[in-house]
Amino acid sequence: MSAAESPIAPRDASVRSPRADRVREDWRHVHVDRVSVFLDKNGRRARAVVQLAGLSPADVQVELIPASAADSDSSVCAEDRRMWNTQSYENGSFVFEQVLPQPDVDVSLEWLVRISADEALREPTIRYAFRVARS
Repeated sequence: MSAAESPIAPRDASVRSPRADRVREDWRHVHVDRVSVFLDKNGRRARAVVQLAGLSPADVQVELIPASAADSDSSVCAEDRRMWNTQSYENGSFVFEQVLPQPDVDVSLEWLVRISADEALREPTIRYAFRVARS
């Protein structure tokens, strides 16, 4: 059976889906409202309040990364930089959290909260920079 006859043909990138249309439409309203850093039993934790408009946490990836690693994927493990949704509000705001690295890492660095959509949608990445004060 040739590729042209295959029942599992590659998806045409020009085909639009309702989900992709919704993400594209709401993306311009996505932004970080605020970021706070606090101590808990696991160490320093960053908390970002993100306005997703009509989107859900499943539509985006929110990451916490050192600003120095913003353009490099190799310096920080993907699992270590992913922020997890911990709370939602009825106004479209969602709380995302992640523990900052251990105390031996210079936490006074500038950090970024980076929000991205599915790569196939090619929406611009949203970046929100903040600095953690030494304690």
